[in-house]
Amino acid sequence: MRRRDREITDLEEMRYVLDTCKVIHIGLHDDDDIYILPMNYGYTLEEGQLTFYLHGGMRGKKLDLIRKCSNAAFEMDCDHKLVEGRTACQYAFGYASIMGKGTIEIVEDPKEKIKAMEILMDCQTGKEFAFNERLVSIVTVIKLTVSEFTGKRRPTGKGKVMRPGIKGIQTLEVTKDNTARAMGSGQMDVLATPAMAALMEKTAWMSVEEYMEEGCQTVGTMLQIRHTAPTLVGGTVTCESELTEVDKRRLVFHVTVADGEKVIGEGDHERFIVNAEKFLAKAAGKEM
Repeated sequence: MRRRDREITDLEEMRYVLDTCKVIHIGLHDDDDIYILPMNYGYTLEEGQLTFYLHGGMRGKKLDLIRKCSNAAFEMDCDHKLVEGRTACQYAFGYASIMGKGTIEIVEDPKEKIKAMEILMDCQTGKEFAFNERLVSIVTVIKLTVSEFTGKRRPTGKGKVMRPGIKGIQTLEVTKDNTARAMGSGQMDVLATPAMAALMEKTAWMSVEEYMEEGCQTVGTMLQIRHTAPTLVGGTVTCESELTEVDKRRLVFHVTVADGEKVIGEGDHERFIVNAEKFLAKAAGKEM
């Protein structure tokens, strides 16, 4: 690999790519040509040994090629994102990929076919499915035992990878200015629900601020929460957030607020990554 600074060496980041991708591109020998096809897959990565399981019909060109030659190569990629620039030469494209080679074969043993299909369905759906010999007898299961593979990431923005698991934490002191009475959401001198909601949003957006590309920010689009207990003036609450889903520009967080050891608020929060300049220009256009 020429760009060693972009090489993925961390095993957990390698697993992230394997878990995020849903399609693998397989390259097979076709006499003097190369035959490439996309396929869904399941995988195992145990003690450094990467193995892919694929499935298909009982007949087809790929099966004929596998029987003729067991050498195969593969590639997969995810986290696609355009990085904008002021000039054409400053544009780039972010991604993460794994590629390699190995030995490909058709699995004949019914027990191994059952195990392979269970692994494949778990990787693709996150659910457990039960198979028996009758079910696997009507499909072809293919096994790719990888002998060599490398990972590469082309970073975007500040070079940090945003993925589920990022956490944030913020605190707020309850004063007379953020009570329900002061904010108009009620008549009690206790922490106002709108103040708690704002704390949740702040905790979420600040947790991912260091991952934003230049000129980009996040905006809140959904907040579904419960406020289950009061906090009096003088108390301090702590909000914790965790990024649970990244879908291109869409981010989903789970947020909780606690007063000491007691959870007083909890819910889910959705935000979108936007270009701040374009976002404000569009908002101004709506007002005109």
